[in-house]
Amino acid sequence: MTLLKNHKEFTKIKSNNNNFVNINTKGNWMKKHNVANILKKIKDELEIHIGLHDIRHLHGTLLCQENTNLKGISQRLWHSNTVFTLNVYVKTTDEIKKNTANIFEESVL
Repeated sequence: MTLLKNHKEFTKIKSNNNNFVNINTKGNWMKKHNVANILKKIKDELEIHIGLHDIRHLHGTLLCQENTNLKGISQRLWHSNTVFTLNVYVKTTDEIKKNTANIFEESVL
C-alpha cells in the first residue's frame, strides 16, 4: 500500500494533468513494455501471478464496486459500449452484491 500511495503522489506531481496512471519520470505515458517490466519485478518480489491485462479487469471491477457511473468506466477502459464492459471486464464481488442489496433496501424503505 505504501508503494501505491507513493506512486499516486508521484503521478499527481508529474502527470502534467494528463490523467495517466502509468507515467515515466517526465510525466508522459509509459509504453506497455516498460509497464510489463515493472509488473514482472513486482510479481517476482511479491510472488504473485497476475497479468497486465488482469489489472484492467480489476480496475473495472473496483470502479463498479464503488458505484462509479458505468458509462464512465466503459470510456475509461476505452470500450465502445457498456455491455462489453459489464460482460467481460466487471466481475461480481461480495461488495458489489452488498452495495446492490443496500441500494434496493434504501429504495423500498
